[in-house]
Amino acid sequence: MKALLETLSADLIVAVLGAGVAVLASIVYAARARALAREVEKERERLRLEAEQQKAQLEARDRELKLQAKEEALRLRTKIEDELKQARREVETQKRRLDQREDALDHRKAEMDARERDLERRERQLQEKENQIEQLAAHLESELERVSSMTREQAREVL
Repeated sequence: MKALLETLSADLIVAVLGAGVAVLASIVYAARARALAREVEKERERLRLEAEQQKAQLEARDRELKLQAKEEALRLRTKIEDELKQARREVETQKRRLDQREDALDHRKAEMDARERDLERRERQLQEKENQIEQLAAHLESELERVSSMTREQAREVL
């Protein structure tokens, strides 16, 4: 019996030791699994934070690029508006010059028309005087012919 007890004791010890080792292995495995789970969770958290950080950086870069694009668009718009204003001023200046030239030409035309009317009036007056002179010359010629055909005594009588 003693041998049986010793065998049982040895088997029991081995079984208890085996169970202890199994429990200990389970505890170690569980601890290791928890540690790995914590490490995985820490790595996930680190990756999440890194992703958030990268996302924040990308969003900041996106905002910066959008702001730069808006500033560039505003700069270009201002430049174009300035160029348009300058072009409008130049067009207005040219229009003003054309209007002045047109006014000057209208004035010159009016003066020329007035001169032409004056010349036509003078020409008519000269024509009338010429006609009067021709009539007077014809009258004087006929009078001269009449007088020349008179004798001295007839001329004295007329006087």
